[in-house]
Amino acid sequence: MSMTLEEAIKFADHAVNMTDIPEVKEFYRMCASALRPISREQVEKVWSGCQMCEGWNTIELKPCANGDLGVRADIGSAGQADPFGLVVYKNLLASGYVDFQFCPFCGSPKTADAVQMVMERLEALHEIPPTT
Repeated sequence: MSMTLEEAIKFADHAVNMTDIPEVKEFYRMCASALRPISREQVEKVWSGCQMCEGWNTIELKPCANGDLGVRADIGSAGQADPFGLVVYKNLLASGYVDFQFCPFCGSPKTADAVQMVMERLEALHEIPPTT
């Protein structure tokens, strides 16, 4: 006989109330928690970001062999509605930009699609059969 994931979660939740031993109660709580799918809040808490993820930060570019060409770059976001990205300036004029789904420094997901991608990858870990 085998259980579905939902049945196992229900069983663990119910088993908490079937014992008076604190350690066993905690064990069943941990089992139920480990079986539940990853939430968006959990992903955002684990990958909360780094100092480069907060606001706008100027990145000091090192000159190439041909010297300093008056180029600088800013990385960050102006707010929730603004995509996280990199803006390159030449002679103080914005010359180009790229939007990132993940922070290139810490790997924090920066878009709803990126968070969903991380959740799907973490949930896939539950589907991998254990090796013996």
